[in-house]
Amino acid sequence: MKINTAAALAALGIVVVLSGCAASETPTQKTPDAVAETPAAEDPSDEPTWAAPAICQDIDLTPDVIVPGSVLGGCVAEALPSFVTGKEFVETSMQSGEVVFRYRGTELDMQGGFDGDAGTTQFTMLDGTMWMDSGSGWVKGDVNSDDQEAQMIGATAEIFRTYADPVHYADLISAGAEWRVGAAESVTLGNGENIEAYPIAVTAPFTWNDIPVTASLAWFAEGWVPVGVRGTVEMFGMTETTTQTWYELGEPVEIVPVE
Repeated sequence: MKINTAAALAALGIVVVLSGCAASETPTQKTPDAVAETPAAEDPSDEPTWAAPAICQDIDLTPDVIVPGSVLGGCVAEALPSFVTGKEFVETSMQSGEVVFRYRGTELDMQGGFDGDAGTTQFTMLDGTMWMDSGSGWVKGDVNSDDQEAQMIGATAEIFRTYADPVHYADLISAGAEWRVGAAESVTLGNGENIEAYPIAVTAPFTWNDIPVTASLAWFAEGWVPVGVRGTVEMFGMTETTTQTWYELGEPVEIVPVE
């Protein structure tokens, strides 16, 4: 998660692409021992109402207002983790699927699956370890393994750890100097609900960590609630657009460990 994206960003787009590559390999390891369940996140119903981070409140959600990338990046970096838990729907040209996520300080746990032309891929990222099942059983990621798939999954985990860090959200968006607020529009979330949100789009292409980002936007609803992101990047000789929407933010989630 995984932050797609630039909308959450192009970083997640890279992860999704690599997940697809890993899924195309043939697993050689056995399914791990029985899966144990973890308790869902604590019910937040008694918690105070969510308030947007101060940096988000500096953003004027009026159409045609220009927002500095440093301000927007900081807002995205702080707003999503402040909910602690939630769900996201990720869609690329190759695959799509739902992911649940949970922030633990700077750590991010995720679990979900993607359906695409290559089939269905399930993954679990928990306590810094990535597991993936492309149809023949769970395989644990290990960059030092002799197994090619385990290496690929381990490399994907490293990318998750790097790009899921909220600091990188700010870094990516800040690489785009100016972002323009658009008129409110209806955005369909991954759970089928529609919400009015303001698109804030970068005004010119930019490069982030040597990755060309040709287009990028972030959606925010009233109160600076993060709704989603969309980004188009050029990598590995192809152009990929990834869209993420976030929903049920702050609601309990369950992430079941693989071992």
